[in-house]
Formats: sequence, C-alpha cells, structure tokens
Amino acid sequence: MKVGKMRRHWLFGLAGFMVFAAMLWVSPASWGQFPGGGGGGFGGGGGGGAGGGGGFGGGGGGFGGGGRGGGGYGGPSRPSPGYQPSRPSPGYQPSRPSPGYQPSRPSPGYQPPRPGAPNYSPGNPYGSGPQPGGGNSPVYPGAPQPWSPSPSVSGPTFHNPLSIRQTPTNSHWNGIRPTTIPTPQLPQAPNPWGGTNTRAMVQQQGADQVRSLIQQSTQQDKSLTNLYSAVQSLQHVPGSQSLQQQLRTQAMTAARGQIQQGAGEPLPYLTVAAFSLESGNAAEFQTAATDFVNKFPQNPHAQYFAGVKEMQAGNWSEAEASLRKAMDLGLKDDSIAALLKTAIDNQRWIWQYANITVYVLLFWLLGLGLLNLVGSYLSRSTLRIINQKGADSVSEHATLTAMYRYLINIAGIYYYISLPMLLLLSLAIMLSFSYAVLMLPVLNLWLVGLALVVGAASVLATISGIRAVFVREKFSDDIRKLSREEAPQFWSLLDDVAEKVGTRTVDEIWISPGTEFAVTELGSFRQRLQDRGQRVLLLGTALLQDFRLMPLKSILAHEYAHFLHRDTAGGDVALRVQQAMQEFADAIIARGQIRWYDLAVHFLKFYHRLFQRFTLGASRLQEVLADRVAVKLYGASAFSEALRHTIRRSLEFNLCINRVVPQMAFEKATIQSFVELPTQLELSDQTAIDGALDDIWKRATTEEETHPSPRDRVRLARDLGVDFPIQSNLAWNAFGEASDKVRRDMKQLLDKHLQPGVQELRVVKQQIVRAWRRHANQRDAEDMFTLANVLVDHGAYSEAETYLNELLYIESDLAVVRHLRAIIRARTGRIDEAIEDMQKVLKFADQQRHREAPEIALDLLRMLVQAKRWKHAASLIERVTELRGPDRLLAYACAARVGIALDDSEMAGEYLERIRAGWPESEALKILEEAYQLNETPGIELWEESTEPS
Repeated sequence: MKVGKMRRHWLFGLAGFMVFAAMLWVSPASWGQFPGGGGGGFGGGGGGGAGGGGGFGGGGGGFGGGGRGGGGYGGPSRPSPGYQPSRPSPGYQPSRPSPGYQPSRPSPGYQPPRPGAPNYSPGNPYGSGPQPGGGNSPVYPGAPQPWSPSPSVSGPTFHNPLSIRQTPTNSHWNGIRPTTIPTPQLPQAPNPWGGTNTRAMVQQQGADQVRSLIQQSTQQDKSLTNLYSAVQSLQHVPGSQSLQQQLRTQAMTAARGQIQQGAGEPLPYLTVAAFSLESGNAAEFQTAATDFVNKFPQNPHAQYFAGVKEMQAGNWSEAEASLRKAMDLGLKDDSIAALLKTAIDNQRWIWQYANITVYVLLFWLLGLGLLNLVGSYLSRSTLRIINQKGADSVSEHATLTAMYRYLINIAGIYYYISLPMLLLLSLAIMLSFSYAVLMLPVLNLWLVGLALVVGAASVLATISGIRAVFVREKFSDDIRKLSREEAPQFWSLLDDVAEKVGTRTVDEIWISPGTEFAVTELGSFRQRLQDRGQRVLLLGTALLQDFRLMPLKSILAHEYAHFLHRDTAGGDVALRVQQAMQEFADAIIARGQIRWYDLAVHFLKFYHRLFQRFTLGASRLQEVLADRVAVKLYGASAFSEALRHTIRRSLEFNLCINRVVPQMAFEKATIQSFVELPTQLELSDQTAIDGALDDIWKRATTEEETHPSPRDRVRLARDLGVDFPIQSNLAWNAFGEASDKVRRDMKQLLDKHLQPGVQELRVVKQQIVRAWRRHANQRDAEDMFTLANVLVDHGAYSEAETYLNELLYIESDLAVVRHLRAIIRARTGRIDEAIEDMQKVLKFADQQRHREAPEIALDLLRMLVQAKRWKHAASLIERVTELRGPDRLLAYACAARVGIALDDSEMAGEYLERIRAGWPESEALKILEEAYQLNETPGIELWEESTEPS
C-alpha cells in the first residue's frame, strides 16, 4: 500500500512539473508566427510541404488558394487574403520586395490518506446525556473526548471544501498518515447515581470520593452495562487512569463472553468494537465490526463501525454506503459528515481514473518527444544529403522517402489524437488547481475565480482547435479552367511532356493572373493511392511573359515528376492538419490577447514546429528528386533559367501590385495591361529586384524551407552533367489563338481580386482623415508628420503633401519633412519639384555630415536620371558607388546609364563591367546593354539632355 501511494505522489509530481515547465517554456514575447497561411498579395505562396511537392521555385501565392493533395502547392497554399499594402520606407526607392518565391511558414491537492486504527472513547451506550465519573482517562493520540459538545481532535483534520475556515493538518508523515476517526454520540448507560453530572460530583465531593463510589458500584454490579457506564464516567475524574483501564478490561472480558454465548443485544458487540478501535487492536476491531453489522444490520452504530472498518481497508465506496446508512437509521452527529467526506474524497475509482489520466498524458508527451526526435533526424539527414552528397545520392534514399510518407501521416493523425489529450490536460489542470485552492486553510474567492478563468481559457481554446478540424477550406474564386478545346496547342504541349516523363497527363488546367505554378490531385484517399485521382495543374499566367518554351517544359516536367513519384497521393492528411492548425491559430487570435498560461497556444506552437520538421524535410527531398527528372529531360540550363524566371516574376509582380492598388484607390486608375505590368518598372525598381533576387539566389538551404535554395538546386542540376541548347520560342505562343482571350480574362480576374484591397485603402484613408480632423486643434509637428507618413503608406499623396507643406511653412529647415515631400512629388510625376527638395536635403546632410548622405545622394541621382539631367547626375556618381548591396547595384546602373547618355564609352563600359562581375543575371544589365548597343548605332540618338534650371 505504501509503495502504491508513493508511486501515485511521484506520478502527480512529475506530471505537474512537466506541465509547469511546458507553460514556462515559451514566453509571450517569443510567440512566433502561426502556421500555414499564404503570403500577402500574389507572391506569398503557401505553407510548407504538407506531404506533397511544392510549387516550382516555391510557388507564388494568392490565386488558386487552398486545395487538396499535396504536390506543387507545397501542401497547396491557403488563398491569398487579398491585397495587403506594404509600408514603403520614407526613401524614394521603394522598400525591397520580400522574396516572393518563398512560401510563408507559416499536485492535485491534499489527498486524505487511508485511516489507521485511531483511539476512540464512546459515551455511555444507553443514557440520554453525559454521565458523571471520576479520574482522568488515558490520553491516546488523536482520541476525541466524547463528552465535549464538539469532539476535539489532536490528529489531522479533514478539509471540508465548503468550509470557509479550516484547521491545517498537524500530524507528521510516517509512510501513511493515520486518519483520526471522530466519535459519534453513542447511546448512554443508565446512571447509577441518580443522574447527577460527573463533573458536578467531582466538584462537590472530590475526585477520590467519586472514584470510590464508582469502584463500589462496579464491585456490586458487574454487568456489562454498569461497567461500560463506569468507564465513560471515569473520563472526567482526575487520576483514574489505572481504574479506568481495569474496568475497560473487565468490560471487554464480559462483552467477549456474551458474544461467545450468542448475545442477542447490540451492547457486547458495540463494546468490543469501540474499545478495540480505541486501543488500536485492528484485528479484533475488524472481527467485531463485521459480526456487529451482520448480527444487527439495522443498528446505526453497527453501520458506523462497518464504515470505519471499510475506510481502514481503503474501500471508500463501501465506507460511504455504510456511513450514509448510519445517518439514515438515525445516527446524527457532526463527526459522520467528516468521515463521509473522507470516504468520498478517497473513492478508489477517482484515483484509478486519475492514475490512468496521468499515464495517458505521460505516454502522449512521450509520443510527442519521439516524433520530435525522429523529425529532427530525418530533416537533418535530407539537408545533409542536399548540401554534401549531391543529387545522385538522393535517388538512393527510397527508404527515406517511404519513411517520410508514413511518418507524416502518423504525425498528422497524432495531431488529431492530441486535441482530446489537450482538452483532457486542460480540464485536469483546472480541476486540480481548483481542488488545491479549496483545500487551503482559508478559502480565497479570488483564487477560485483565477483557477476557473485559467482553466476555462485553455479549455475554450482547445475546443476551438477541435472545431477547426471540421472546417474545410475552399478553392479561391480567382482562377478559371482552361479547356482542351480552348487551347489545344497548350494541351498538346502538356501531353508531350507527360509522355516524356512517363506518367499520365493532367485532367484539368486552372489558370490565374498570379505567379503560381503547381500541381495537385483531387479525389478520395483510395482513388489517389490507386492513381485514379483527378490531376490538376495550376498555372499563374503572369509567369508567361518573356518566358521561353523550353524552360516552361522544364517546369512542367518537374511538376509531372511529383505525379510520377506519387508525392500528391498521400498528402491529404498532412494538408488537412496544416489547414486545421491554421484555423486553430486564427481562432486563438480572434479570442484576443494571447496569455502565457494558455496551454493551447504552447501546444500549437510546439506541434507546428514539429510537423514542419516532417513536412519541410519531405518537401525538400521531393523537390530534389523532381528536379532530377526535369534536368535529365531538358537540361540544366533550361532548369536554371526557369527557376530564375519564376522567382524574378514573383518579385516583379508583387512590386507592381503594390504600386497599382494605391493608384486604383486614390487616382481612379485601372489596370491597362495585365501581362505588361512587370515591364512597366523603372530601372531603379529593376535594380531593387535584382538585389533581392541575388540575395535569394545565394542563400543556403535551411531546415525552415519547403524547397532547397536556388543555389543548391542549380548546383545539383549542374552535377548531373546533362544540358541542351535553349530554343528562342516563347511560352505564350503555345496558347495560339486563345492567348488574347486568356489575357483579357486574367485582367478581369486580377481587377476583381484587387477590389477588396482598394476598398480597404479608401476606408482606412477616410478613417485617418476623420480622426485627424477631430483633433485638429491639438495637433503638433510630430503628429502631423506621423499622419503624413501613414497617408503615404496608403497612397494618399495629396493629403499627405498638404500636411507636409503646413509643417514646412512653420519650419522650413525640417530636412526629413522635405525628404518625404520629395518622394511624394517624384511618385506623382513632378520630378523637377522633387529634385529641388532633394537638393536641399542633401545640402543639409552634407552640412551635418550625416552618415546617410550617400543614400540621399543616390535618391537625388535617380531623380536626375529620371529627369534626364545627365551632367548634373554625373557629378554625383563618385559619391554613391561605394554603397553596398542593392544600393551599389543601383548606383552602378545609374552611372552606366549616365555614361551611355553622355556618350562616354569609358564610363559606361566600366560600370557595365562592374555589373557583369557582381550581377551577371541582372535584368538591369540586359536593359543597359541593349541601350548601350543602340546608342553605339550610327544615327540613333537614344537620350537627349534636358534643360537644367540654374
């Protein structure tokens, strides 16, 4: 019994520590991003890998949204939530676009111990009131005094959860704590002294005289009734311990004799049970209590002692039944309530279920830890293969691929199992904490409320997570199907690629105005396992501009390889888990503030990270194997060009959308040409994109990515040693006569997709202006500048310039204000006014020797190039060419452009060579080289010098 109880305490202690450690493991400040989710706008992409091959180059984002299956989407991306305007920096150069190719990742309270054999002194069995006596009764540890109106207990007391004030326990731990059994009011024996109170007789006649009277009475009348009454009376006679013990022995002897002779009245059994319980004779008490209740089942004291016997044996439910029956039979005493509470609190089934709960939670936590270890091992193994062993070694790891497929499904199913476990844990903590609060010596209603609030928050959050399991994501409306009859040439192209790969072609083509390129497979789980699912290609037509046909075929071969390898066949569980976790996260965010004690938050953060280790590692492995197929069929050069093109187009498209939406919102502009949007970028925009692309291209592969980095993918492709010359045919030509209609439809879809963002910008602007006007008389310079920045961020340039003009009227030397106004003027086409402002800003920066003077000079240089003030621009070149990163590329591009315009072949050639050395694949380099060649052609005047004001 001791070992079992000690084990129980250790289990609860361990479980409590693990829960507490988990709650403190992640602080609110470190709460990271929630899972899943598509990127804002159109280039975001979807969450990580969910059991299928991700879209080529990491996919775009936005159109096409969710979906089932896995391949191509990287677990298909969630639908883009609409245009999310970025916050431009207060420099003329737009903030660097985010890498569009990369998908976003998104103790249970005091347990009363079993009673031992406490001492017990019953009152006279038949009398109606206390009897006189003499002498002091022996003091037994924990023995209550039966004549007190409320028995005093020196042992541990039982905590009553309904009592406001409690007495804390004062017994020492000795393996198993002995439980004191309170004494009920037993029937009294007839009083041989005429009903005079024992205490009164002691006061009137003295203890010796009373003791002598009692002794004489027992010598004359040795009946059990008289002996029992005398023992009770001597409880209040000082110095009577020896006589009391002597009479107790005589009473026990008489009672045993009567029982052996088959006594027909309760008193003998009651005497043996009471005195053996008091003296600690457990064996005799057990026998007496059993015989008593068997002989007199309707006697309330028999049921009482039966309850005590069951409590000592740990049979709490039987003890509760006996004590309740004793009360029903008329035994009314406060001590019964204490015993009854002890019996209820110690019900065996409660602790059995508690033990089962602890074991289940421990096994659940062990399973989480095991999944975490396995996921880390597999993810690192895949990363090591990609970084060190090369492409050939990847194909030899079929076992690793199979392990990923099975373990992803196991991890997905484990997520669904974990939600009930999380609910169970939340309820267990809430109930345990509440019980612990109720066991405190002083009940604090604030603590009770805190227990309920803390527990209820976790329970409600967990319920929202369970509810999210049954939410199914719908496909985006920003797509349309392309039928075989509409574009037979393009369908024929897909059929040819599928035949080369060695798999069947797609059943449907969905096209969108974005930059996605992915595949998925629809149908039931069984249909997909049997390769009878409906294959779908999602094509973002924004990719097709200036895209050559052979790189397009390389992408198609990559996507068909996902079908060939059955990457899309078993990703349904993983995808559903990704979507469920996203819905879970959305529900938590919708509830408001995230609190540190919310178990659901910590579980979701941990499990999302764990699940990503499986899905992202599997996705990287699938991508490398699909890349091999594409390279072997169409060569490394076509593959590399396709990868670079998809990343660049995603970056360009994002930047264009961020420009177009404010124009649609505030300038009532419309999308003139969907397909030519990215070609409308200026040289400065192209250099910004070139810099972002260069950073993406050089990045190493990490464990947080669905795809290997472009650098590693191209390296593995080159290692295969397969290459073919690339033909100059363009991808749009494959659409034949359908190309014009597809472009018109995509323009309409794009406009429809952007309208919510346009309306949102207009509403935000109205709210800002309205709020500002309410506080017009309280505004200061800092507030006005903040408002202007917000308006610029939302494309409301005219309103922003109004506030900036007011600030400059008050104080004309505010360089930061003038800098922002120059940006606004440049963006709204007033380039001469912008240059005037920027010259003053640069002069101020030079006077103050400001460290950002080179960046300001670069902003002015771009404006001068835009205004074709070549000579003035040439004077700034030496100040900006030492900048780093994308700024250096922009400076070189501006210098080359100035050299071409001034017909300075030496300057133009120098800076073009610098760009070739650092950014050989730069789009800006192609534009400048073309301009340089045209400028060298006799009879062509590419640029003319504008008239510069003095």
